[in-house]
Amino acid sequence: MSLPTISPEESGALRRGHFLLSSGLHSEAYVQCALLLEDPVRARQVGSDLAEMLRSYHPDSVLAPALGGVIIGHEVAAELGVPFRFTERKGDEMGLRRGFTLRQGERVVIIEDVVTTGRSTLETASLATARGARVVAIGAIIDRTAGRDPFDGSATKLWNFSGVASQNIFVTCHGRYGSWISRP
Repeated sequence: MSLPTISPEESGALRRGHFLLSSGLHSEAYVQCALLLEDPVRARQVGSDLAEMLRSYHPDSVLAPALGGVIIGHEVAAELGVPFRFTERKGDEMGLRRGFTLRQGERVVIIEDVVTTGRSTLETASLATARGARVVAIGAIIDRTAGRDPFDGSATKLWNFSGVASQNIFVTCHGRYGSWISRP
């Protein structure tokens, strides 16, 4: 696996300073994935890189929690040549709307832009399994878990963007929901 061809610094997505993350954690650096993905060519490349890591899981579809996972999830699905669907939160509940369905036994990969606590990802995985689908892998651009594993597996860091501590790109772990992969 080669290092990514796109860095968050080149895209202007890497921010430095003091940030209070939505998880309550503090960080000296922050990657704004919306800026990383705002250029369709860059979004396609990031999606392609992540899709290559997930291809061996032979997914039937990609499922992503809105809003953060929508762009990258669509790009991964396009590269894999499989359908893309997204979940949405209505009140406190994550749901599958807009006529989207999952088949019994469907092999699903869940894609996120950023994983911090893993809450939306876990809710999306639970929704998929409750509908009979099989979550075979989880992928994200940014791992902001600070070494905690929200997916009951063991994590192996593969790469870290330009010294952005606690924002590792592409992490692999195996656990309750199959393999979790974030990007090189």
